[in-house]
Amino acid sequence: MLIKLWRATYNGIYAFLVGAVLKLRYRMQVEGMKTLNLNPKQGCLFLANHVAEIDPVILEYLFWRRFYVRPMAVEYLFHSRIVRWFLNSVRSIPIPQVVLGKENKRTLERINKCYEEATVALNKGESILLYPSGKLSRTGKEEIVNQYSAYVLLHKIAECNVVLVRIAGLWGSAFSRYKLDSTPKLASVFKKALRFLLRRGIFFMPKRFVRITLCQVDHFFLKQFPTRQDLNTFLASWFNQEDDNLPIEVPYA
Repeated sequence: MLIKLWRATYNGIYAFLVGAVLKLRYRMQVEGMKTLNLNPKQGCLFLANHVAEIDPVILEYLFWRRFYVRPMAVEYLFHSRIVRWFLNSVRSIPIPQVVLGKENKRTLERINKCYEEATVALNKGESILLYPSGKLSRTGKEEIVNQYSAYVLLHKIAECNVVLVRIAGLWGSAFSRYKLDSTPKLASVFKKALRFLLRRGIFFMPKRFVRITLCQVDHFFLKQFPTRQDLNTFLASWFNQEDDNLPIEVPYA
């Protein structure tokens, strides 16, 4: 009883604090949450586009109290103390980094173990957040090329709820790859954001509008695609329905 009470208190405080920080910078609108008709006896797999490094934090905040979503994240993200704390707090599942042409038996075994952990979690009724592209968008559009994570996971699970998530409004953010040749350095971005937040008196930071669209899809419909690329093409097409390839730059000050 005490453990459940402590867990509920922790979850409430966690969601409140993360939400309070996000609302200093972002104005979020969610579409489709009320239309979800999920089977409460099954786990839920969220498949999302990946425009900026901040979008997992936004999605975790929105989903946390109802789903306690566990994100699958690339291992290098755990190198940052701040990011590692966040990922550990939401029980993230680390995904080994793979360099094409340099896969070895040990890496493949670790990847399979990662999929098994996600499969067990879903079969237990937990929720998993997966980015099918496996990387941050370079253009504002979702490109899912030579990726198999969504295809493998969908076929490993007998039954589960599946929800597609499209997040728009973050292309042009300091957390995106806009005007960058590589992924942004999170430590420097967080420091910059904190500096401007204090300069603006905390509560007067210009707001960035972010729209999150949810769409429930039948698990068996997604499993019918004959190849991983057919599935990836379908997912990319849905993610790119939003005209979000035009950068939106919202100054900190």
